[in-house]
Amino acid sequence: MMKKQNGITLIALVITIIVLLILAGVSIAMLTGENGILKKATTSVSETKLAEAKETAQLDVNTKMADYYEAKYTSDTTYASFEAYLTANPLTSTDTNQYTVSGTTITLVPKGKDASGAEVTVTGTIGTTGGITWSDAKATGGETE
Repeated sequence: MMKKQNGITLIALVITIIVLLILAGVSIAMLTGENGILKKATTSVSETKLAEAKETAQLDVNTKMADYYEAKYTSDTTYASFEAYLTANPLTSTDTNQYTVSGTTITLVPKGKDASGAEVTVTGTIGTTGGITWSDAKATGGETE
């Protein structure tokens, strides 16, 4: 007479291990792949830094534009244009970790990345109405003159 044995078979154990390995492989691919979570997080960080630098620059330009209009309409001095005012009263960066300025050209300190992932310098030109036209295509929506 045979005793009934309880337990799992070797085949069931092997199948379970194979399923776990497949799940682990899919999880690792989602984490580190071409469109993986880590790559998306890194891209998001760099895009956030660029957006923050652009906002800081635009805020400083808007402040300078307000100073320009205040001087233009509350004093005897008249200015031919905002660009002439910037020449006479240069814009200075409130945060040199965000951007640097030379005349009417703003250069962002955080670097942007092109489609191939190579770093590129993002610059902006201050217009006569205080708007900034950025050199990268992603930055032009709503931020230009």
